[in-house]
Amino acid sequence: MCCYSCSSKWMCWCGFHVTTGSIVVAWIYLLAGFFDFLFAINLFFYRISIVHFINLISAILLMCGSVPIIVGAVRRKRTSKMYRPFLITTAISLVLTEIAGIIRFTRNGNHATVFSYLWPYILVPIVSIWLYSIVYRAYKFEQQNEEEKNGGPFGQNAKVINQQYAKVMPMPI
Repeated sequence: MCCYSCSSKWMCWCGFHVTTGSIVVAWIYLLAGFFDFLFAINLFFYRISIVHFINLISAILLMCGSVPIIVGAVRRKRTSKMYRPFLITTAISLVLTEIAGIIRFTRNGNHATVFSYLWPYILVPIVSIWLYSIVYRAYKFEQQNEEEKNGGPFGQNAKVINQQYAKVMPMPI
């Protein structure tokens, strides 16, 4: 771990480190995606509509994005690259879910029914953005660790350039 591993910058809810928190978030998203998939596929085949199809695609994206984080944790090979699929698929899933909510609200129907669907389309994005920020911070943490291992933001090239510069320009006393 780098020297910043115990900093409050890299801590999340309940005192977990962001990498541990991201693993918990990945499991939450995997389970939520699985149950959402079962629910969406049941509704999609019961009554085919674009809203249920969007929810089905969103559930598949959530499950697919969570797997690399879980696999990386199980194999104990954490890299910043394992967080990218989650960040991309979760952002797409969030946008798709909000589109499904807009479609659902713009349909003509009973106002009581429409407003009963309102709270998930408000609460879920708020919680999703919060959980997304935990995984994003874990991504930045791993990225920073990789930069430190490789010798800074320019990697191994920075070490070579610094060594060559030190040979040409001796340090003044």
